[in-house]
Amino acid sequence: MIQWKKIILSTIAAIGIACFAGGTADAASVKIDEKTFPDVCVRTAVAQYDKNKDGILSDQERDKVTGIDFDSALAQHYTEGHCVDFEGMQNFTDINSIYLDLRYKAKNNSYKYWNYRADNLTQCFPNAQRISIYWYGNQTISLKGTAVNARKISLYALQNGKLDYSLYAPNAQNVEICGKFTDTKKSYGQYFPDASEVILSETNIGGNNTLAGFKGLQTLYLSGKAITSLNFSPLKNNPIYSLSVERAACRSMDLSPLKTCKLKVLSLKDCGVNSLNFQPLATSPLHKLYVINCPLKKIDVSPLKNTLTELWLGTLQNTYFWEEINHKQTKPKYQLLDLSKMKKLKRVYACGVASLKTVKLKDTKTKQGIRSLLELHLYGTGIRTLDATAAKNLKRLFVGDRIRKLTVDKCKKLKEIGVINLGSKQAATIKSSSVQHIQYQGKTLKNLSFSKCPKLYTLSIKCTKVGTVNLRSNKRLHYMTLNSKKTGKVVYPKVSTKGWHDCCDLVETNYYKNLDEFKNDPDAKGVYKEYVGYTLEYPTKILDISAWTSLNKTVKRCMFGYGDFDHEKCATKKIIINKKLRKADKKWIKKFAKKWHVKVVEK
Repeated sequence: MIQWKKIILSTIAAIGIACFAGGTADAASVKIDEKTFPDVCVRTAVAQYDKNKDGILSDQERDKVTGIDFDSALAQHYTEGHCVDFEGMQNFTDINSIYLDLRYKAKNNSYKYWNYRADNLTQCFPNAQRISIYWYGNQTISLKGTAVNARKISLYALQNGKLDYSLYAPNAQNVEICGKFTDTKKSYGQYFPDASEVILSETNIGGNNTLAGFKGLQTLYLSGKAITSLNFSPLKNNPIYSLSVERAACRSMDLSPLKTCKLKVLSLKDCGVNSLNFQPLATSPLHKLYVINCPLKKIDVSPLKNTLTELWLGTLQNTYFWEEINHKQTKPKYQLLDLSKMKKLKRVYACGVASLKTVKLKDTKTKQGIRSLLELHLYGTGIRTLDATAAKNLKRLFVGDRIRKLTVDKCKKLKEIGVINLGSKQAATIKSSSVQHIQYQGKTLKNLSFSKCPKLYTLSIKCTKVGTVNLRSNKRLHYMTLNSKKTGKVVYPKVSTKGWHDCCDLVETNYYKNLDEFKNDPDAKGVYKEYVGYTLEYPTKILDISAWTSLNKTVKRCMFGYGDFDHEKCATKKIIINKKLRKADKKWIKKFAKKWHVKVVEK
């Protein structure tokens, strides 16, 4: 008996019941006795709300109780094998939320697990709208009975536990279950038929008729290596607009049952499927498709030509630009991506698809190009040559890692280009009368010039070694970062300094925020945030500023305030200036040049 009292006292602090004290006994009062609350833990817990210590819970006292929260503190002295029985809690009619965390720390600091009586749980909380249970280890938990008022069910197996599920929740709208089921043959849709959003992660169902019974399902997410087969037939009469499948081990996937749904978004990531047929979805309103890191030998999205607006085969340009190692896909086998027949496709994100070697933008029969395309992200691919001429309305293009030839001169609306060339010392030539923003990444380059890009405004260069970077003809260039450990020579252009600031706000406000297409690439500003005048991350041996005949304070700060001249061990050996440079500026340059042992040459 003494031992049980210890358990009771420890449980008082463990069961959190949200309420406010108050009230006195009345005609509808509830006695705190073994008959009403058979479980000693529960009986002792509710006793703390008997503020006048008369052994009775009044209406006022019970009406303030809106939810219970059993956490790890519940079982500090828990006796293994005991299942907490919540009988009597139905007297708290305002409880709308229950939360159970079935793990506790024993005296030796090891974790153990408690359980509850399952057959009457929902009867004890008939008005609960939200049921949340976290369980651990290898134990199996059960949910049975009926929960008419439940609107949201959240069940999480955080290790290897399983779920014996037969709880009927006819009005549940949101169901999230993380873990495997004990029975892989049941039709689980019958238990929450009106659910609009269902998330089944780390699950082992999906095949046969396990998804049968849903009536109004709109969003379905399935994930888990234990998914060995998928049968979407039971879903054909549901108004599903979003379907996601991740890490499913199944080799095939029949999408034909989904043709009667209202599918708008389809996402397949890290699945085992080696072939996909999108023809059954030709008449569906599908506008966004994700097929990422699946072992497909070929991919044909042409059946979706009349609806698809966004295609994700990989990542965004900026995600890959900074973290290319982590975003390489090893599973895809397809080498061709044919976009020539697409009529509404606006954006393609395929960074990291290493197998991709060719992107087709023009129909060889009709000679028509893809006019709807606005963005094409192809970093981390095997593409060596790309002719984007057919994409007349293209605004943003990113291609690499082996690109050698790029044709964009007829893309008159092109504003931004990104090039990664890691396989050649010869820089890929960019010719565009409209492009304003360029990212360029390479290894060892002899010369780098953007003389055929007259409207170039922002430039980011990242190379191992560059012989000469000639920017003399880029008279609109306002922002430039050069990240090259070894640079032989940099030739600066003469540009208007109007709008130059010693901060990155100019780009973020006037460029990033005002471009609608950047809303789909929220990390893009990370590429441009470093544009502060002209920034050299590493010193260059020769600095040519001969295009300037005068240097104002802005020029001096932006050109000479970074990299080259902010430390005594300056690696710059020579500065080339215009012989007509204003005398005061000559004097200023020669003064610090003498201090840093830099040779000044007039041109």
